[in-house]
Amino acid sequence: MKGVLLVVLFFFVSIIISLFNPLGGVLVSDEIRMVFSFTSFLFGILSGFFIASLWDRFTKIRTLISKESAFLEDIYKFFELADKDVAKRIAEKIDRYIIKAQEYDLHLYQEKIGEEYSDIFEELGNLKQEGLSKTLTNRIIALTVEFTETRKEILSRGKDKLGIFHWTVLVFLAGLTIYIWLYIQFEGLFGIIIGTVLIFSIFAVITIIYDLNNLTWGTERMDVEIYEKVYDEMGMARYYPEECLDEVKIPKEIDEYRVGYLNPETGERDVEKVKNE
Repeated sequence: MKGVLLVVLFFFVSIIISLFNPLGGVLVSDEIRMVFSFTSFLFGILSGFFIASLWDRFTKIRTLISKESAFLEDIYKFFELADKDVAKRIAEKIDRYIIKAQEYDLHLYQEKIGEEYSDIFEELGNLKQEGLSKTLTNRIIALTVEFTETRKEILSRGKDKLGIFHWTVLVFLAGLTIYIWLYIQFEGLFGIIIGTVLIFSIFAVITIIYDLNNLTWGTERMDVEIYEKVYDEMGMARYYPEECLDEVKIPKEIDEYRVGYLNPETGERDVEKVKNE
């Protein structure tokens, strides 16, 4: 819904600017044509480079989060094979890890859940070594190491964002391109249509770059559904932050799930079980 409203807003602003343009109608000289071609070309090249780079980062982090959730599932399963009592505690700590992770944007959450991350590793020392095969022990250790490496890579990739210098150049070129077009926009319906499409496209490109820079793609929440699979493997009720309920489709086979309602007084989540209707 937010994406649709944003598209409508951009289109409305673009057509208003083109329709009531006070600068248009200036004859196009060779100098103006050269400047317009240069700025629009430079904006296209720069924005294309940013989108390609940020999209690669976005897809890489999405893959890493899938791997992270898979490692969480495997860690629980192997702990369950080794010691069911410890596995129950691991499940509770993984639950807290996921709940805390969903409180933050993807480029921030790995920095915010260090305590929950450390709690998972504490259980390694609680395994009963008697009767535990060396192969199983080595596998558990290997999984936790891979989990750590994945987490560190997510943290590293999440910091690869555009800086103030990149945004300054991008916005400056976008504004200059729009301004020059408004200056030379020819009269009539065709000029209004071309101007609307051009301005709308520039707004859309900047929004796409902004979304990818903040690891979002429209309204998609890549971290919700991926982590819910971990709950299925652990035999626990799924957890959803209340603001994400409109963004996910809960499977019919799920009898009940948990919802975290934000308490405005405490700033904490009140978790309640809800029947799936």
